[in-house]
Amino acid sequence: MILLFFNFLILSIQSYGYYWYKGFSLVLSPLIKMVHSTTKFLSEVFFSFKEMKEARQQNRVLKEKLMWQEFKIGRLLIENIYFKQLYGFEEKEYFLNYITRTSILGMDTPAFSSKIILPLGKSRGIKENYICITPEGVVGKIVRVEATLSYLLPIINSEAVVSGICERTGVHGVLRGDSSGFLQIKYLPVYSEIQEGDLVLTDSWDFSFPYGLKIGSIFRVERQSDELIVKVKPSVDFSKLNYVYIIKGVQN
Repeated sequence: MILLFFNFLILSIQSYGYYWYKGFSLVLSPLIKMVHSTTKFLSEVFFSFKEMKEARQQNRVLKEKLMWQEFKIGRLLIENIYFKQLYGFEEKEYFLNYITRTSILGMDTPAFSSKIILPLGKSRGIKENYICITPEGVVGKIVRVEATLSYLLPIINSEAVVSGICERTGVHGVLRGDSSGFLQIKYLPVYSEIQEGDLVLTDSWDFSFPYGLKIGSIFRVERQSDELIVKVKPSVDFSKLNYVYIIKGVQN
């Protein structure tokens, strides 16, 4: 609109004579160029911000899709381990991108429910929140990584929390280690249909583990007037644990 106004003004002045028109043109020409450059710059900035916003949204969608793809890949690989269909998979380079088997170096305290030290670290591509399993079930997840070492928090540790589901009834609950070799299911309604021997699996509600990994089985159920106390025996025998599989395709 400003440019149109100036052009109209110049055309109006043109009728007064050539010299008037030439003089006003010389004066107004730099101003018109400045206005034109400013409006062009502002329009480019506006569309740049718009494109950046759209790019951020697209990037967020792509990241979510990538996360779910890695989640699915990790889940399929874990299923293959559980069904024991990957004998000798460690010799296949493709699987090595997602699965790393490692022995246990030691523990940071004498108790077997303490953090487990693994002889792999950042130099081998290990990151925090990578999960660890055996063919028997869930072991835990990586909570600290150094250059050549990593620390695994087992699910039986009192600091560990896992979201689980009873396979038979579909009842959800939060499992916490009690540092005695067992886990307890918290926040269960008193009327929950749960009994000894029921299998407990991960339910992925907290995105720590994929759905359907074996945590353990119900060991004891105590029904009180206002509370349901459930103890779970882990599927993994931590007293005999010699190695773990680190699943690098699944992160929190």
